[in-house]
Amino acid sequence: MKICFQTKAWGEGAGWFAQELATGMAKAGGEIIYVAPYAVPAEREPQHSRITRHVSHRERQSGSKIARVLSSLRRVMDGYIGCLKARISTRTYLFSISDPLPFFIPLQLALAGLGARQFLIVHDAVPHSWVGLKKVPRLQWLGLWTSYRLATHLIATTRDCRDLLHARFGVPHRRISVLPLGAFDIGTPTDLPGQGNLLIFGSLRRNKRVLESIQAVQLCRQRGAPVTLTIAGGLDRADPSYWRDECETQIATAPDGITSEIGFVPDERIPELIGQCDAVLLPYRDFSSASAVAILMATSQRPLIATSTGGIRDLFELGMSGIPLAENADVEAIADAIGAFFGRPISEWNVEAAASRDILLRELSWTKIGHRCIEIMRPDGPTNSSRSRSKNFS
Repeated sequence: MKICFQTKAWGEGAGWFAQELATGMAKAGGEIIYVAPYAVPAEREPQHSRITRHVSHRERQSGSKIARVLSSLRRVMDGYIGCLKARISTRTYLFSISDPLPFFIPLQLALAGLGARQFLIVHDAVPHSWVGLKKVPRLQWLGLWTSYRLATHLIATTRDCRDLLHARFGVPHRRISVLPLGAFDIGTPTDLPGQGNLLIFGSLRRNKRVLESIQAVQLCRQRGAPVTLTIAGGLDRADPSYWRDECETQIATAPDGITSEIGFVPDERIPELIGQCDAVLLPYRDFSSASAVAILMATSQRPLIATSTGGIRDLFELGMSGIPLAENADVEAIADAIGAFFGRPISEWNVEAAASRDILLRELSWTKIGHRCIEIMRPDGPTNSSRSRSKNFS
């Protein structure tokens, strides 16, 4: 089966997901035309005899606004060219982290006119920017509804994401399959050091409740627990004031035991950060997505103190080590969970975390995920009727 797989992502979790999925589908027997920028770091670039590359230019992250806009437009055009050229040899398309809707919808319309079958991987049913809003942006909602309607089939990364697609956009369940993220394995599991250090890792978004985590660690220290916290990740570009005005201000009230590394975390630094922590804090709210951070940490043999929703709940059900939190857990509840974690011997957590790693690597292998993705997209798979498309939103 030949598949054109297009994404604008090249780095961090979104890029890693696409790169691993492309390789997993190739290992599962698919012929993949991979339309994407070169991977960063370069070692993650998909390498397989059944992968054909069409390289898009990466958009600029710095420089003048005009230069950044022009680089984005160039990337969009590269994607258009790659996808349209691929129609010569395939009618099956897979998209993950696509271009902004004003550019992606015209591509969808063009491909629909050419008789293509389009499969959209939906990582977030509701955009992060909607969290906390009293009124949903009507134009953005309409754009997402249109894009989902143009798709032949949607592929959600969690059951919660599937259910939100149905509830918020009226997508029938028959038009949605669930495909979990595969295991992100850096291959360097280590025992827990037992020094009381917790880690927050990844983009510092408001829905990750970084502020509440800081307050919980400060509360633990007030209670006499020698707990420390390391925060490593980049600012949320849509909400940079969250870290600067709220999180840093809170740290300043009681800074002892809290360190931060703000900015992109290079791959070579990740094993060091993980090796220095005993557990990872992920007390998310309004979260229905899969969590690449949770998978990375669990396969690196680290327990999680995390909200049991979305993909994190699915991981706990698979056997991930850690302490599940309720979605409405307040600062005191997070602090209590931290206390409960360190109330057990580190030796017990080491055994659990090692077993958890083995389970996740087995159950979430990228070859298995790739095979499942191909099965979803087969002409005799979940959707094969052009007639059903007209009834998708009835």
